[in-house]
Amino acid sequence: MPDSVSYATFLRFVDAHQLNLPWLNAPMPEWARQLQALTYQGRMSVQFPGAAPGGTALSQQLEVARRGTDWLLFQSRSQTQGLPSTSGSNSVTGPGCLPPMIIPPAGLNRLRPGHEIDRDPHTGFTVRVAAMDAQTVTLQSDNPRQSFVFVFDRSQGVLIRSNSRGTSPGLNTVVVHEMQLAGKR
Repeated sequence: MPDSVSYATFLRFVDAHQLNLPWLNAPMPEWARQLQALTYQGRMSVQFPGAAPGGTALSQQLEVARRGTDWLLFQSRSQTQGLPSTSGSNSVTGPGCLPPMIIPPAGLNRLRPGHEIDRDPHTGFTVRVAAMDAQTVTLQSDNPRQSFVFVFDRSQGVLIRSNSRGTSPGLNTVVVHEMQLAGKR
């Protein structure tokens, strides 16, 4: 059995559109300039008629590999219970990303419940403010087959929880990922 898993993805560029994000010009929080890593833990489950409840444990370690004044490049290591660790994927976060791992608190304070942040005509995804309270801001991104929820700590701007649901047409199957911030250093 191999020690690693490889995936191939093929993409075709269709179009681009300018994002008008309310937090675009807000500076990254001071703590993010010193950040070394974020760790998330959670579960993945496949739901279909007759399936027993449960799921598989997931973890993701995002190590800061490079940084600029308003962006971070993460090297990601993921672990799925019972499978070898995967590595080598990179992700970037910053005020111009959607969805980001960090939204400057000043940008979060500009949001209002129900505010539509973006609508992509090609993918059908919309991003809106689903909820707000004194501690958190929740963004939701949907299209007809997928739904993503991102919960940010209002005082720090960091992503503290995420949830995704994707349906498979014709298979009557729903794949759910739930992750929560487990550590920040």
